[in-house]
Amino acid sequence: PFKLLSRTYFMSADANPNAQFFYFTSLVAWLMKTANHNGFPAPGQFDDPNATSTNVIEELKAMGLPTTGLAPTRIRQGHGEAVLLILSLLGDKALIAKGFSFAPIQYPTEKAEDLDALDAQREAEGTGGAA
Repeated sequence: PFKLLSRTYFMSADANPNAQFFYFTSLVAWLMKTANHNGFPAPGQFDDPNATSTNVIEELKAMGLPTTGLAPTRIRQGHGEAVLLILSLLGDKALIAKGFSFAPIQYPTEKAEDLDALDAQREAEGTGGAA
């Protein structure tokens, strides 16, 4: 029943704000369930957006997620910074619940003499070096 999302769907207002809000709250319900939190049931398309927005914030608090600066009026829009923050937080929680983790970046270690040789080569070629 949902159309495919563009990368920017929740960044700005859609032509149908009610559908955008319903899509957002449905995605929130799915992410919460994926994160093993079943307190937020899938919304109905005709549920009161004010009550739904308040419930989203309450469930985020119950999950231990930061809610500072989140207001129901900002969520009710179905787009914008607050919506993107919620989706990001819930996405992270869902990934953690599924056992996904990011490994730290492993930078190659270079020996000082290798760097000195590279600097000497660049100076000889006239392509670099200290100014």
